[in-house]
Amino acid sequence: MLGLHSCRHSEAYVKERIAQAQKAHSSNQPTETVDVCRELLTHRDEMGMSTYFEVCLMLCDNLSALGLNKEAAEALGLYVIPYRRYMSRTLEAEFATRLSIYQALAPYEVNVVEAFGDDALIYFSYEKIGESAQLMMLEGVEVKGQRSKALFDTGAGVNVISETLAKEYGLKVFPFRLTAAGYGVQRARLGIAERLQVGEVTLRNVPFFVMTMRSGHAQADQYMKQLGLILGRPFMEALRYLTIDFVKGELRVSNQSPVSVTAESNLSLNASGNYLLKCSYNGKSLLAIPDTGDASYGAFSDADYEAFRHLLPEDAAPDTMRVAGMGGWEQDLCYYLQDIPLTIGDTTVVVPKIPLLVDEASARIGSLLGLQTLRMYRVLAIDLKRMAVEPRP
Repeated sequence: MLGLHSCRHSEAYVKERIAQAQKAHSSNQPTETVDVCRELLTHRDEMGMSTYFEVCLMLCDNLSALGLNKEAAEALGLYVIPYRRYMSRTLEAEFATRLSIYQALAPYEVNVVEAFGDDALIYFSYEKIGESAQLMMLEGVEVKGQRSKALFDTGAGVNVISETLAKEYGLKVFPFRLTAAGYGVQRARLGIAERLQVGEVTLRNVPFFVMTMRSGHAQADQYMKQLGLILGRPFMEALRYLTIDFVKGELRVSNQSPVSVTAESNLSLNASGNYLLKCSYNGKSLLAIPDTGDASYGAFSDADYEAFRHLLPEDAAPDTMRVAGMGGWEQDLCYYLQDIPLTIGDTTVVVPKIPLLVDEASARIGSLLGLQTLRMYRVLAIDLKRMAVEPRP
């Protein structure tokens, strides 16, 4: 392991290496990110403490993504603990939480997918949530022999299970508390499912955030009670190669990439650990979270206002929309856009109605492509090694 001191490099060199680390991280290349971060952490003086701590977090997150949680905990002790006096209380609490997670997961080989043939099938259905909304529910789900269904949520950065189901299914739940962020902040704990069966796929040692399914909005909370089990990005990362057939109701998991060799990478990770999908509107590039956990067409955030402002009448008055999720709910100002051509790869669909949020606070979550929009592409092939999503005819 590299030490904390080495020869000084120019400021330009350090900035270049930081950019390389950030690019590797957003491209979901943990091995490369770890290598660059380790080298960067020998140049603390050139970075300054704020950037130094950001690189520490990046290093440890990517070690954990590689399943090296023991090494991630050791890295915190080596690179971070000696400099606690430079941290704010908020940052110190964040590092302490990460350390608890890494130490809890260290004895486990997490998210292990048991071998299957060339491919495996997971069936799903669209279930009514509330008055008219439909969500994508995976069938054939078993947790330690207990049968269930699970919401497939590509917009969730973690897997989630309700406190009730975690107890019913016998998950090992650790005593320390976590903070889960969505439309608000909610307290959670870390749990481990020793065995998770989803259709023809079996996984072992699957981490979950254990929390109450609560938004604080009475009507929304009635619907969220149906969402006791949510499989998000860690589930997808474990499977790696997926094809979602929205027409047949099939999620196919493969041992080889379903994406054509000519397809370009159009998927990245944002700072919150969510996928960002590159799409375009009339030749203008946009980044949006592909979110099957959003039952609507989605929404464009204030950050994309300039791309669509020409569609708004000068005297247009904003409307309002209400959104809810784990941790809270909010009411946002928006304009409703009609018949928006949206392109992913070489495929364009026309979204009949999607809101453009005008509240600057909407930029913290970003633009979303909801389930209704994603279903319009009929079939999506996903390669999480190359970070590519390709619509299929």
